[in-house]
Amino acid sequence: MKKTAMLGFLAVLMCTFIFFIGFLLPKTEKESLDVSVAENCDEKVTVKQEIWEEDDFYCIFANEDFTYDYYIKDKNGKELLSVKGDPKCPSINRVSDDVLSLGIQTGTGKATAIVRYFNTETGEVSTPFSYVLGEVENKVIYVDFDANRGYSVVMCNIFDVTDIDCIATLEDVHTVEPIVEYVISNEQIYIVYLKGKDYVETEIRITPEKTPGVSESFGQTKNIAQELLAEIESAYEYELDRVFEIRDIDAVVFKYTEKWKAVAEEYCEKTKALGDGRYKEDIENIKENGEKYIEAELENYNSILANIFGMGTIRGSFYLGHEYQLYKAWALRIVDIYLTAEIPYM
Repeated sequence: MKKTAMLGFLAVLMCTFIFFIGFLLPKTEKESLDVSVAENCDEKVTVKQEIWEEDDFYCIFANEDFTYDYYIKDKNGKELLSVKGDPKCPSINRVSDDVLSLGIQTGTGKATAIVRYFNTETGEVSTPFSYVLGEVENKVIYVDFDANRGYSVVMCNIFDVTDIDCIATLEDVHTVEPIVEYVISNEQIYIVYLKGKDYVETEIRITPEKTPGVSESFGQTKNIAQELLAEIESAYEYELDRVFEIRDIDAVVFKYTEKWKAVAEEYCEKTKALGDGRYKEDIENIKENGEKYIEAELENYNSILANIFGMGTIRGSFYLGHEYQLYKAWALRIVDIYLTAEIPYM
């Protein structure tokens, strides 16, 4: 009996000893990772996150639910951007000693990427750019599209879109992503793009120097249009990525179509007020004709869908998607009209 009790006592003593030895041993590799993440990224990480990428001025975390949290801060630790639960992983790159670029891919190819720039020294944040080809020093080179001007290659200050070095028009473009090759330097921008309906590869060479007579309206239009695209289109894409039922998708599309309608109405009213109301009649005619065009376009599209899908639910989803694109294009057109009319009265 005494022998059994002594063995039991020794077993308990051995377990206790092993427990304390385990407690005193160095942490496992995973535990060490959690500690280092907290130290390097201001303790923003949780047990459900893993560090994806980090720098002195930013952190990207991969979440357990396959979304991403990320932030960018300046040299003083002030947050310039903070995003949580983004389904798309950002691409953050160093453009210069003080400037970071953040790109979000909303589709495929350069034309669908939205890029913003952050100066970690001054705290400046750029307007969003799309279809960015690259950067040279403090300049960004991107492809612009305007309903009147068509496609252009633009070189401007990263943090001031009205400070334009050059604009080169791409003639007779019939594709949404016309650039097939490019080389950028301080002395020259070499572009190969697809021209005409036969998509002929055409070369142009652009000398980066100030273009005389460039109106500030170009930069202002880009500024407002890009901000609207970043605010509405980005939120639209974000919400669409998070719903799966058709009725929920339709609700998101309808919600953001209404936002573009509101933008169009807002800038119609702003245009009416310009120049002591001299544009009131013109903008009312433009608005009426635009509404008639959209109505006719949707009626025609609905007929096409009816022939393809009959009365199925999917038909309504296609219809709503087309309506969204029409009102987005219409709203951005009204913004352009407003800014073009505003210039003489600034």
